[in-house]
Parts: sequence; C-alpha cells; structure tokens
Amino acid sequence: MTEPAEPRRDETGFLAYRIVGLYALFGGLWILLSDRLLWALVTDKSWNQDLQTYKGWFYVAVTAVFLYLLIRQALARLKRLEEARLSAELKFLQAQKMELIGRLASGVAHDFNNVLTAIMGLTQMTVETMPESDSRRADLDDILKFSERAAALTGQLLAFSRNQFSQPRPLDLGAQIKGSEKMLRRAVGETVEMELQLAPGLWRVLADPCQTDQVLLNLAVNARDSMPKGGRLCISAANILIEKTPAAGAAEAPPGEYVILTARDNGCGMDQATLARIYEPFFTTKELGKGTGLGLSVVHGIVEQAGGRVAAESRPGEGTVFRIYLPKYSGMAPVTAPAPVKELSAGGKETILLVDNQPEILQVMRRVLEGHGYAVLCAGSYEEALSRAAAAGRFELLVTDTVLTGRNGPDLADKLEASYPGMKLLFVSGHAGDPAVQDRILTRNLPFLAKPFTPEALLIKVRQVLDAASA
Repeated sequence: MTEPAEPRRDETGFLAYRIVGLYALFGGLWILLSDRLLWALVTDKSWNQDLQTYKGWFYVAVTAVFLYLLIRQALARLKRLEEARLSAELKFLQAQKMELIGRLASGVAHDFNNVLTAIMGLTQMTVETMPESDSRRADLDDILKFSERAAALTGQLLAFSRNQFSQPRPLDLGAQIKGSEKMLRRAVGETVEMELQLAPGLWRVLADPCQTDQVLLNLAVNARDSMPKGGRLCISAANILIEKTPAAGAAEAPPGEYVILTARDNGCGMDQATLARIYEPFFTTKELGKGTGLGLSVVHGIVEQAGGRVAAESRPGEGTVFRIYLPKYSGMAPVTAPAPVKELSAGGKETILLVDNQPEILQVMRRVLEGHGYAVLCAGSYEEALSRAAAAGRFELLVTDTVLTGRNGPDLADKLEASYPGMKLLFVSGHAGDPAVQDRILTRNLPFLAKPFTPEALLIKVRQVLDAASA
C-alpha cells in the first residue's frame, strides 16, 4: 500500500520573521531620521510637536494594518496546512480500507475460483457421459454458463484487489486501442458518438493486453451509462513528460515519462461526494440490477498493478474525464508474447505430477487427465510432491498451484528441476498471490493457466506444454 504524500513544507514562519525584521529595521530608521529631519526643517516648536504627534499616529496605524495583514496571511496558511493534513489522513485511511477490502476480495475470489473449477470440471465431465437426447444436458449447459459468469465476477474482484495474474509485455497503446475499437463501439451503442485521438509515435508501456482491453471497456461502459440519451465519448492517448511534483493528496502521477490515456464524456457528471467513492467496490449510482459497482474499481486496480495512476474530474451536468498515466517502458529486451493456442490432440500417455492443496481440485484434474490416457501422480503439499516424485523416478510434466501450504509452486519446481532436468512445467492458480512469485513465473515466461478452467482448457494447455520444444 502506498502511503499518501506528506504536505509540502510551508515557508510562512520563515517569511514572517524576515518581514518583521525588515519592518523593525525600517521603522527604527523612520523614527530616528524623521525626528532629526523635522527638528532641522521646522523652526516652530508648536508646529513641530503637532507633526510629531501626527507622525506617531501614522506609524501606529501602519503598524496595525501591517500586523492585521500578516496575521491574516498566517492564519490562511495554517488553515491550508490543516486541510492538507486532514486530506492526507483521509487518503491514508481510505488506502487502508481499500487494502483490507482488497485482501478480503482476493481471498474470497481465490477460494471461489477453486470451487468454480470443481463445478465446471464435474459438470463438463457429466455432460460428456450423457447421450445427446438427454434433456438434462440443457440444465448442465446452463450451469456451465452461470459458472462462467461467476468466473468473470471473481476476475473483477481480483483485478480490483490487484491480485489478478497479469502477463505484461511491451505494448503499443495506440495499436491496442485501435484493435479494440469495434468492441468499444458495440459497447457504447449507436446513440453515443465515439472518437479516437491517438498521437503519433506513442511510447511503449508495460501492460497486459487483456487487462488493457478490460480497462478500455469499463471506461466506455461507464461513459455510456452516464449518457442514457446519447452523447459523445472521446478516447485519446499521448506522450507526456511530468516535471512538477503533484500537490499533496493529488491523484496525478509523480515526475516522469508517461503515456496518458484520456476518456472524456459529456454525460451527467458527478458531484464531489460521489467522485470520492467511485473506486470503492460495489459502490454504484445505477439502479438495482444494472451495475455491480466493480467497473471503476477494476480500472483502478489494473492501472495500479501496472505501476500507473488514475485521476478523475467531474461536475454535475458537465461530464467526466478519466486520465490514466502509464509509465514509459524503457526495457531493452521485449517480453515474448505467448504463442496462440492451436487445435491440439487432447489425450496422451505421459506421466503427470499434479500438486494442489485443495483435494477437490486435485481429484477433478486427476479424473480429467486419466480419462484421456495420462498417468497421474497426485500430491497435496510441497513435501508430498517431493516424496511422490522420488517414488515415481520419472515423469514428464509438473502441474502445480502457485500457492502451496508452507511453500510455493516455483520453489517446488526449482527443487524438482535439479533432479529431473527434462521436466516440463505448468502453473495454475486462482489469484496472483505474492508478486515475487508472479515475477518468477513471468521472467521465465513459464506456462500458466488461471483458475477457474474447464477440463477442455486444461487438456489443451497440458498438451501444448508437453509438445512445446524444450528451452
């Protein structure tokens, strides 16, 4: 969690001391020189005394005005400092609340993904055993469809909590937006005029293409819903160099080079109270049943996970502007994009070591793989996996969850690779978990399958990994 920036140091006290010092100096000189000048120029003693009195009152008046202005300025500065402190505290408390909600959402999504994997696996295996004429197949197909909708919801929860397993690569944001243009136009509908303004020569950013599409879609849908009678949505992208440190509590990005993605609509807009809550999960101003309240929280989570920032501006009746700052990618070697999935033979005769600390998931995967000819060894923990591997002596593929009791999947893979150098790897998981674990998988470009998955997806991925040439 990123702590809010501290308010910038105020110079009011130091400046006040300098002003008071200069005022005392010049005041003393005024009293001394004016007295001497009056005595030298005015020979009438009574007139001289009157002038001295007027001079004294004038000096008192000037001093009073000066002190009033100085105190007023000091109080205004103190008020601004107090407001900045309160804003920083509120942002800190909000960040803590969002982190706690994110952890809860991530844990729920992870457990729910395991349940969905079992439901989808058992349902699809049951469908395959039933004749085409069986009327119950339609009910099971509906179960699969509802499971997929639930999986999409857990994906949004993971994106919000920044625990979605991302596969970032150097990305041309302009090309990505153009490639998504048809999808976005279908999403906003015919009543909304959509315009793209993409500057030439955009820098590359390090981002997951699928998650980038998810951000664009959520912004487009949010804009569409704010313009029920139609309107205009402008999506633009440009390079930007930020040199100035943002004010305390501001959402703008710190100094650096960015590609800024802007989504501007002329919809109904939001007041400041609503704007302050737009990233909260399940917060929505839409009617019941017309929104989950996860769209903008997903956008915020994905952008933060990519190292960027999101800033929003809105006023009632004046529309809304979202600005997304994505850091310029300066890496030397591009990350290899995953190869497209081909039509592969689903079965095989190889031996596979399955490792998962959820027994129900382990049994579903075992039944799927054994049903298509594979020999399967099952283990529910790190230590049991080492024992089963030693007893087997030989196996071709390790399929392991990234999160294991006490250890993690990459640790297990490293341990087994030392004894089985020809072993292939496939990682599965319901959430990203420890960022360091995710980095270990991504830096080696290792195969990964996100939960929940269908038996068909598991079989295709296993076959693809087994048939891939060894690095």
